Amino acid sequence: LQGRARSKQLPVAELPQAAEGLGYCEASLVENLAGIPLEGGGFPADLGFPDVRAVADIDTARILPWEPDTAWVLADVIDGAEPSALCARSALVRATARLAAHGLEGVAAAEPEFYIVAPDPDRPGAPYSPRDGMAYSAGGRADPDGVFGRMHRALLGLGVGVTTANREFSPGQFEINLRHAPLLHAADHVFLLKEAVKELAMRDGLLATFMPKPRADAEGSSMHVHVSLWRDEANAFDAGDGGVTELCHRFIAGVLHHVRGLTAICAPSINSYKRLVPGGLAPVAAGLGGDDRLAYVRIPAERGRATRAEFRGGDASANPYLLLAGIVHAGLDGIERGLDLPAEPVPLPLGLEEATAALEADEVLVDGLGARLVGVLAALRREELDRYRRAVTDWEWR
Repeated sequence: LQGRARSKQLPVAELPQAAEGLGYCEASLVENLAGIPLEGGGFPADLGFPDVRAVADIDTARILPWEPDTAWVLADVIDGAEPSALCARSALVRATARLAAHGLEGVAAAEPEFYIVAPDPDRPGAPYSPRDGMAYSAGGRADPDGVFGRMHRALLGLGVGVTTANREFSPGQFEINLRHAPLLHAADHVFLLKEAVKELAMRDGLLATFMPKPRADAEGSSMHVHVSLWRDEANAFDAGDGGVTELCHRFIAGVLHHVRGLTAICAPSINSYKRLVPGGLAPVAAGLGGDDRLAYVRIPAERGRATRAEFRGGDASANPYLLLAGIVHAGLDGIERGLDLPAEPVPLPLGLEEATAALEADEVLVDGLGARLVGVLAALRREELDRYRRAVTDWEWR
């Protein structure tokens, strides 16, 4: 649920066993960011650390270009005969089923940003690619040792829909864009990209981090997502006259109506709120702004099959499955209830505690994502807040 990879390796001869399901300790689904399972409140650690099963989705198998005797295969988490209530991938499958009941299919594309730095997560060193003024650049000056270029080529070979790649605003910051795909594939692509980028950076003796705000003197890392809805192979957001449909506005209105609860998913860590401050490149209030990169929701200028809404509230650490599932449930509420766009931008929560309370109070998101999943998310957030309150920081010492 923190969006991090958990995996087992096995010889290829045992792949049929993975398709039937490998045992996984359920407590691994409710770990805090330090890897410690939650206790109390009826969590798996209180119940004898029971197993769930990870059932391989063989269609997701990909051979690694940088390790050609190895394949990565994604899995769904199964509890008994049903998808686990704590499986983020299954949560997105349920959201796509709600869309299908309306005769709709969701399509999305993400733009993850990240930093490449010296490999010490506690005291980040000098960033790789230290030059200023290299935003929207590629080539030798933006990528002096070819590290980012090798990443881009490897990701192309991994088959996760990678398109363009470039240096971003701050020294050491990069962005890789992904092609539009059905929602589940789009989330799979983000998940695999993040894991691959971290692995590939490590092979070059570096650290890649999707931390929202790794440096106080640099820009934060976002994960904007472009979303469109389709019906009968036609883009249901395109009005055909240069504008967008009422369905598009209703969907966006639903997201804006639930944006405070969504923030706990879009900005899931304490560090996330160091990025959401006035004067930065991230929105601090949610509204619709046309082709405006400072707005929470932007409608890019392209029309026809390219008509889409860009949701700019997510940061790079967000779990892509939960992010897209939350957007779908909120947007569908706007369609089902015929919601209008808010007259004024909606202020976002100022911190993780406020966002967590807003998520718990949002009946649409709790019902859509599942009460157990939201309960665990809230408990994880509050445990992190408690650990943070006990920590003495360098800022206080100085």
